[in-house]
Amino acid sequence: MVHVVDLAQFGWGGAEFLDAAELQGSIREAGEQVLSQARTRAEALGVVPETAIIESWGDRIASVIMDDASKWGADLLVMGTHGIGGLMHLLLGSVAEGVLKIADVPVLLVRNAGD
Repeated sequence: MVHVVDLAQFGWGGAEFLDAAELQGSIREAGEQVLSQARTRAEALGVVPETAIIESWGDRIASVIMDDASKWGADLLVMGTHGIGGLMHLLLGSVAEGVLKIADVPVLLVRNAGD
């Protein structure tokens, strides 16, 4: 299991308004919490996953995921998706869609039951 945190979007100037290093630390911490919750859910189902936080510094998140998957020789990628459509999808894009476009292994998309 991996969770990508994009730290570049909060590394820009404006130091008089915010402490970028502190904000990036908070983003890492939030990512660790998300990953910990996912690990706990998997373990409750009898799966003991390896986990990692991947840091991005402005790269396309889909490329960061695929680079990491290639490093450890993934045979299959399983990704959650929010199922966002319409204008929000146009503005924000979709990491899952980006991975599908560049993946050289099968990708299984799982939509959140709450969506």
